[in-house]
Amino acid sequence: MRVAEYRAAMTELEDVQLEFESMKREVGVAKNIFSNAENLQQSLSSMERYLGSVLLEFEATKFSSSDAEISISMLPKLWALSAISSLSVFPSLTMKSKQCSCD
Repeated sequence: MRVAEYRAAMTELEDVQLEFESMKREVGVAKNIFSNAENLQQSLSSMERYLGSVLLEFEATKFSSSDAEISISMLPKLWALSAISSLSVFPSLTMKSKQCSCD
């Protein structure tokens, strides 16, 4: 995948992580509406942390240019996320192995 695609996917993922954070707060505020608010908050928090770990991996990765190709298999957190579901919300993320042109 091209680095530019990876960056775009991570921007999208950051939005999703923020949505989980928001939902967790909303459940906390409206605990009386949910019969299992504590479990729901824990699950939302767990997902938020997991997505955060994928974003931290992105932030720690150095690239030579936006046109560079990077192999998703060289990004273990992203690889695991893409492998969780065959219905990826990021269609540009594939399991194909490509040469990494990153620093």
